[in-house]
Amino acid sequence: MPWLVPPRGPWPNKVVVLGEAPGRDEEGYGKCFVGSSGQELMLMLQESDLDPATLYFTNVFKLRPPGNKVEAFFRTKKAPDAGPAWNGKHLDLGLYSHLTLLEQELALVKPELILALGKTALWFTTGLDKISKFRGVFHQSKYGMVLPTYHPAYVLRQFSDRTVVIADFLKAKRFLEDGQSPKNDHKLHINPTVEDLPNWVNAIRVVPANGVDIETAGGLIRSVGFSVSDTEAYVFPFFDRSGPNGLTNFWPTVEAEASCWAAVIQCLASPSIKIFQNPLYDCQYFYDMGIPVCGPIRDTMACHHALQPGMEKSLGFLGSIYLNSEAWKEMRSRGDREDKVDA
Repeated sequence: MPWLVPPRGPWPNKVVVLGEAPGRDEEGYGKCFVGSSGQELMLMLQESDLDPATLYFTNVFKLRPPGNKVEAFFRTKKAPDAGPAWNGKHLDLGLYSHLTLLEQELALVKPELILALGKTALWFTTGLDKISKFRGVFHQSKYGMVLPTYHPAYVLRQFSDRTVVIADFLKAKRFLEDGQSPKNDHKLHINPTVEDLPNWVNAIRVVPANGVDIETAGGLIRSVGFSVSDTEAYVFPFFDRSGPNGLTNFWPTVEAEASCWAAVIQCLASPSIKIFQNPLYDCQYFYDMGIPVCGPIRDTMACHHALQPGMEKSLGFLGSIYLNSEAWKEMRSRGDREDKVDA
């Protein structure tokens, strides 16, 4: 007969560690996070200088799923008021009591931060279900701030991502100690007029370092962005996708487009440090157009790889490791892409 496995830890509590469901060992001992994945979780928390004895541990479901597969709790057919989908499926109506119980539980614990382990915990707290896209970034929820990361059971299968989970736990520790919540105060200057361009150039050229990034499509530069601080940037547009046949020129005349390119050239000619993510990609477009990039060039991808050679190197991943910001890479449609992992 299946048994409900209760939570454990002191409450009220600033931190809730939220998993998906108990396994065989948890069911046998009547205690959550005591099996092999639970033991690995405790080790990772300790290595991140988070004391497990001070944290509150619980699961979305208090019942062990058949075959230890939480997928068994969901079905494809959507029920009335079924809520957000989990991996394209919806929760069996007979298990909604577990969600109600957890909501009541969190209301009593009153966490400042929920460490959501895996896609089921992410789904419950935020309605999202792609852990590889949203891990490592803070999400505001009705239950408190949420920081998703990979489930320790996944870490045991993909041990190279153990350092990623520890990095997320270290971010949680900084949040608790310093109140480093997500920065949502970014100021982006977009869609300029020709009259705006001189002022933009002046603002970009006076700072000692610029982050530089291009967006491309069809072998063409769609836009060029320059940051002037960690919260402010200017984006020079050339093409967009508003036309019926794909790319459409942003500028109404050749003269206006030439003025925009002249502004970009002036910014790239300044002696400021230029910070790229993989400059070999961006600079080849500039060099093919005969546009030099002046000043020292820095590469965030190479610097990160030197520090953490076993980690992923994409810009979105670097943001999840080093920044307290939202998952900006997922704010617009980027076509049909598969997640690296869905654990």
